[in-house]
Amino acid sequence: HPEDLAAILAPLKGALKKRGILADDSGKYPPQELLDFLRNTALPAEIEDAFFVIPSLVKCGRSEAVLIELMNMGADLFCDEYKQAASLWFAMPARCKEILARGEALRSRKYNYYRPTFPLSHVVFALDGDTLQHVKRGLSKWFEKQGKSDYIMLLQDEDENNVFVGILHGSNRQRQTTVDSEGSRVISYRAEISDVVRVNKKTGSIGICLRYRNP
Repeated sequence: HPEDLAAILAPLKGALKKRGILADDSGKYPPQELLDFLRNTALPAEIEDAFFVIPSLVKCGRSEAVLIELMNMGADLFCDEYKQAASLWFAMPARCKEILARGEALRSRKYNYYRPTFPLSHVVFALDGDTLQHVKRGLSKWFEKQGKSDYIMLLQDEDENNVFVGILHGSNRQRQTTVDSEGSRVISYRAEISDVVRVNKKTGSIGICLRYRNP
């Protein structure tokens, strides 16, 4: 939806104008010029998050949760799933990440489990915001040292028995030849990888599922 894209790109409006990348009367940007600009620009985290979370909400199989939140807001429900996801993102980005985290946790996965060598003295709880950011910074530096993008997203959710932390990051850079009306060109991209850590609150056992590639 052009209006949603314009809202996401609002912080870059000046930079886009300097490059001559302007929306037409219908609000649409020239797709190839915009794509090239985004690919070669260091984007603010909130824009990267929006580009990731909105389509991921549509694909994660949790449309009912999105609709419930929109109903509680009194928002318009007579629109497609992408519009619904965008509306919720602009109003409640943190809640969007929680819904997406539960969707990631509910996917069918195979975990490798590790159990503590001594009994826990307390019940495990979800990480608070500051600790989650500290973990994110540490993982970001580690991924960068491995030759991957330093951008990652941590999605945390919990149920009665477990804490789930989804770690979404880029794979090794890949190159692909593509064809459009102007001929062929080589693009460079990183496929998205989703790893999940699952911690049992009572026993402390840790389940790890690595390298789940998002469709």
